[in-house]
Amino acid sequence: GFLLLLAFVNIEQRSWRSSFVPILFALVLISPLAIMFTLGLLIYLALATMAGVQRVKGEHELIFFSFLFNIWFLIIFFKKALVEYGAGIIWQNIPNNLMTSAFSQLTVLDAVVAVGVLPFIGGMYIMYRHIFTEHERTVYVLMGLSLTAGALVLLRLIELSIGLQLLSVALVSLLAFAIRDLLAYTKKTKSAWLHPASIVVLIMLVLFAGIPALNEARGAPHTVITAPEQQALAWIAQNTPPETVVLGTLEEGHAIEALAQRPTVANTFFLMKPETEARVQDITRILGAPFESEAVRLLKQYDVSVILWTDSARKLTGLDAPSFASDEICFPRLYNEERVAVYGVACTLEVS
Repeated sequence: GFLLLLAFVNIEQRSWRSSFVPILFALVLISPLAIMFTLGLLIYLALATMAGVQRVKGEHELIFFSFLFNIWFLIIFFKKALVEYGAGIIWQNIPNNLMTSAFSQLTVLDAVVAVGVLPFIGGMYIMYRHIFTEHERTVYVLMGLSLTAGALVLLRLIELSIGLQLLSVALVSLLAFAIRDLLAYTKKTKSAWLHPASIVVLIMLVLFAGIPALNEARGAPHTVITAPEQQALAWIAQNTPPETVVLGTLEEGHAIEALAQRPTVANTFFLMKPETEARVQDITRILGAPFESEAVRLLKQYDVSVILWTDSARKLTGLDAPSFASDEICFPRLYNEERVAVYGVACTLEVS
């Protein structure tokens, strides 16, 4: 996305102009969120037209082409999902119990904390200045992207984490213009000797502005598959039949399918998946079930024959080991290495 933004900003140069469409095509193939970039360009075009910004010849045709190409590709690629969900495809069939965390409401304070005080203030200052006094094309492009990301997050039309990432990129880029203007101003004043000192101060401010982001990253949920977990998944791939259904936490679903090459109950991709809300709830109920009978009933419902127990399951249930682990006849421990265990399911409920 950043490379495509760079290509559009430098569209006057022949090399960037010729590479814009291939980069756009690659981005559209990689992620459907490429539509956000084209929406940002449309907002830029509207703002630039109203403000009388000097634009590059032919760029409006390029913007409309990008938008229509993106829409056409989404319709072709997500045809079945569009028929199934209609406008609801925006929310990706995410279960209601996960919708709040994925599409949280954003406040101004949340945005400041997430992107950093310095980028937020610098970005707002540059946008204000260019709306009323200056009219620099690159700034208006970044303004379009910022307003698009902010509006989609406020309207809960995009996941909060993705929206904040795009907003951060745009505001940090605008901060560079604020720093440029500040340094240019110190050179013109009678106290030009302050210019080297101001550079040092700005570097320190930028470094300190990254501290909240580091703290946020440290406190983020642990979603990386560790080496012991990879070994357990490799063991499952080598020692179970290909049709074996493996139960793990929701976040581990993709790793089970990719590394163990086995089907699972659910993962974080919900489009065109049946009963997503029930499946998410049942994963928690099985792993944290206080009674074996409940666990066995739900496991039979999803044809699960192998259970993966990791730190992710411990965090989800608050249990160091599953309650059913004490029954080694019904739930034999097949694998146990470095806080990662694999249990088999050997019992079923008899219906009289």
